[in-house]
Amino acid sequence: MTSVASLVNTKKISPDVFYVKDVAVWIPHMTTPNCVPSCAKCLSKELVDVNRYRFVENPKILCGLSNHGYLDSVYHWCGKCTGDFTAFNPATLQQDSQETMGTINFRLSQGFVVDEELYSFITSHSMDTTTSIHQRIKAMHSNRHVKESTHRYRAVLAK
Repeated sequence: MTSVASLVNTKKISPDVFYVKDVAVWIPHMTTPNCVPSCAKCLSKELVDVNRYRFVENPKILCGLSNHGYLDSVYHWCGKCTGDFTAFNPATLQQDSQETMGTINFRLSQGFVVDEELYSFITSHSMDTTTSIHQRIKAMHSNRHVKESTHRYRAVLAK
């Protein structure tokens, strides 16, 4: 399904233009050389097959200070447990922390992930109320939007 982009533009666009693409992907055996992730169930690397993986159905939402996206990852197969486990499973990440230290710069939660910039902003304003932090972030977004809009309008006026 396509629709007109604006009242003055006759070009057609599709909804895929607005789809938020993956910003980050965590595939430990490709990101870290010779890394075999530990199984989240048995905490063993013994029968984990790094060549037998598939992408997760629902990537985590990656929340950032200036934009949002997705953190995608994979399921790995463990022959010992005869089952799958996700590469960003907390038990796997904790077991492999010495091997992958410094590689993941996100704060993982149950359904979402916070990037380093947003996490730093929140922790540096930890004495403020949640409402005031939210108001500051909204003001930052508003200012950025006005600045970018002004830049684009001037470019249009200048042809």
